[in-house]
Amino acid sequence: MIKRKSAWETESTWDTEEGFDLARIKKGVAAGERHHALRQYLGWLIKHGWVKSEAKLELIAWNSNNRPPLPTDELHREFEKYWKLWTEKPNK
Repeated sequence: MIKRKSAWETESTWDTEEGFDLARIKKGVAAGERHHALRQYLGWLIKHGWVKSEAKLELIAWNSNNRPPLPTDELHREFEKYWKLWTEKPNK
């Protein structure tokens, strides 16, 4: 089994990924782009020191700009998955 590295073990590159355009993402994205944009935007928020509760509220507000918005339960599930992946220090 391959162990996925967390943000604690890798250099963060959320805002240097090819195609990352925060201004465009903030305006909302279309179906087919929402999950990728959510991951990029959340990564950017984490990298810039946002706390979990504020980041979640920001992404809930951002989601209303998407065409169409992600279902609320899906947004929360994806948020929690990536927050945990990128912020919890792995046990050694």
